[in-house]
Amino acid sequence: GDDDEACVRRLVAGEVRALGPLYTRYRGVVMNVLRHQVRESELEDLCQEVFLPFSQVAHRLRPGVPVRSFLVGIAAKK
Repeated sequence: GDDDEACVRRLVAGEVRALGPLYTRYRGVVMNVLRHQVRESELEDLCQEVFLPFSQVAHRLRPGVPVRSFLVGIAAKK
């Protein structure tokens, strides 16, 4: 399935394509966080710089912590 937990499990197993549904679902939220930090022309690139590292640290996501919150945390640190 494409629910958040299934996507995270697939990411942790090395299936980078599992990032797609999460990107589709949370791109807008991440862009809103980043919009306050960079010019509009830089948003898409910076957004990708949030999701790609997420695929590498997804194994750190503790049960019960929403993916959305984890991504917003990464975006806020950019």
